[in-house]
Amino acid sequence: MIGLLAISVYGQTDSSVLEKLKKTWEMQGMTDKTADDKYVNDKIIHHLNGQHFANEEYYLSDSIVTAFDPNKVGKIFNGRYIVSRVLPGKKNTNPVPVNVLEIIELDNDKLILKNIKRPHILLEYKAK
Repeated sequence: MIGLLAISVYGQTDSSVLEKLKKTWEMQGMTDKTADDKYVNDKIIHHLNGQHFANEEYYLSDSIVTAFDPNKVGKIFNGRYIVSRVLPGKKNTNPVPVNVLEIIELDNDKLILKNIKRPHILLEYKAK
């Protein structure tokens, strides 16, 4: 009985990748600027030096994709990759490029991402 209770409690505390992402992350390694990315269910809100500068819609994926699928936004709870694009403007009819970041490390306090287009650069964040 105690073993079943322990398994049940563990299962409840094991959160999805999406749940772990949902917070504000401060980029590390910047000397003269600050950059924060706030993840919510359906978008990433970017701030530079405390000022809002962009929103991206995103979803998680287990594979690298080249086309953005807006039907997946906020609906996938786990994945190895963050697939995002800047939210298209009302006047902008051009296709918006897709950005794919590989999640190298994610825990409650640390996030490390790698842009698949620039694999030699790692982006490191600390939870705020």
